[in-house]
Amino acid sequence: MDAVADHRLDVAITDPKDTPCLMGLPPEIRELIWFFAFVKPHPIIAQVEHQTVASDKYHAHTQRWFQDSGLTMYRQNKAVPEIPPLVLVSKSLAKEILPFIFRNTFMFRLERQNVGEVAFWLYEMYCHIVGITSDDASREHINKNTTVRIEFAFGAFRAGTIEYKSCGCDGHRGFHFTLRGQLEQECICWLGDAIEAVREENRLGGSTLEELAEMASEIELRVDEVWLPRGRRSSTKQCSRCGKTQHKADEDQDRMWYMWPKTTAVAVVL
Repeated sequence: MDAVADHRLDVAITDPKDTPCLMGLPPEIRELIWFFAFVKPHPIIAQVEHQTVASDKYHAHTQRWFQDSGLTMYRQNKAVPEIPPLVLVSKSLAKEILPFIFRNTFMFRLERQNVGEVAFWLYEMYCHIVGITSDDASREHINKNTTVRIEFAFGAFRAGTIEYKSCGCDGHRGFHFTLRGQLEQECICWLGDAIEAVREENRLGGSTLEELAEMASEIELRVDEVWLPRGRRSSTKQCSRCGKTQHKADEDQDRMWYMWPKTTAVAVVL
């Protein structure tokens, strides 16, 4: 009799219907799990890692190139941090988790040798997500939630931080900017040019799915032209619009500057 009871107990334990399942939990409980697992209370340091790896001769899109070039090694660029492996389990799980992953603030440290890294990282993430979900609209997981923070140093013991996030106002898409450090006391009218450039790019391309990366390109260009070389060449004047100090690159001398509020946190609608 005891043997029969033990057998029934074994069957009950191994029955798939009675096995605890993560996806069997209520959606509200799963959302709490994803929040505590993937949303960090502090900015996540992001970067692009460069490494030399052996070529895969059997990979379809690289085979012919490596055969023609005779190379056995190549330079690989990888966005860090990577997408967590749990996202790769299924498309439904990926669509549920991705909004929580990209609710974080990703922080980049910009220097002369890595200008362009922020935009590259974002484009890599866009492509990676599309590959996982097979859905172009999944890029919105990044644009709707992610905050990008770009830090850089210029001059002696001075640093600046530009933090921005996509936002919506009255049905229109825009950006919210926060400038910290040395930039708090400087003219921010240059943001008008950056926003206009992103607006023009979206108008020509007919899509706003990559607006965070496009804005990163504009900010990185500005940092590279104006702030990183400061000390070797510096052109300053008082802005006639906001009254703060303008720092401009050589080619900016005759550029028209726009009026923006005297605040270090502005919401601008495209």
